[in-house]
Amino acid sequence: MRLTAKGSSELLHNGQMILCEAPPLILFLHGDLAITTRSIPSVLAVPIYLVICLTFCVRRRAFGWEDPLIVVGLVAAQLAVLKTGAVSEGAAGLPGYALLAPFMLFLAGYAAWRLAGKKPLSNWPWPRFGLVVTLTLLLSDIGIALLTPAAAGKVWQLGGACLKDALLIGPPFVMIVFYGLLDCRSSWVFCSQKCVRLGRCRFGMDGKSGDCQCQSGAGVPLS
Repeated sequence: MRLTAKGSSELLHNGQMILCEAPPLILFLHGDLAITTRSIPSVLAVPIYLVICLTFCVRRRAFGWEDPLIVVGLVAAQLAVLKTGAVSEGAAGLPGYALLAPFMLFLAGYAAWRLAGKKPLSNWPWPRFGLVVTLTLLLSDIGIALLTPAAAGKVWQLGGACLKDALLIGPPFVMIVFYGLLDCRSSWVFCSQKCVRLGRCRFGMDGKSGDCQCQSGAGVPLS
């Protein structure tokens, strides 16, 4: 069957109506935490993110003993700080920007570090960063729901914001920003290829021949 642009948009709209705008149906319930029909996009996407990141981490051997400690520390900090509140249409929940805040602050600080010409995090390719981000978002979201009693007759929906949920759009967003702008392995970053090979670069005028002010091992500036 061939779909026109109009037909495709109608199909997407109908799918959104069924999943996101129709009254949610509980598919799984544990205490006050529920997986509903609005949870489906996030529940399907998160395992895909984890498998992709884990596969690339295994292939690149990009693991560190500190990774689980970072995840546990971030989750504990978010559980201690974050509080649920009104999100939309009288509903209560955890705003997505609150879950993403630590990683957005990190990306901003890391960008400033790189713009100052400092050495990139060579041991942190995007899949390792993505694995930490995805696990932290998932565990923090679940933890807040388990620790916060729901209102009488209500439940917490995992991924309840449907197509706008932080579990769905958060991990790919921060991974794309990290890879596209900050990871020296990316061809998108603004640094010369010589600097990429050395693992040291600074943002320049373009992605191929920017002035990255790198030095060779002998301390001789690269041209």
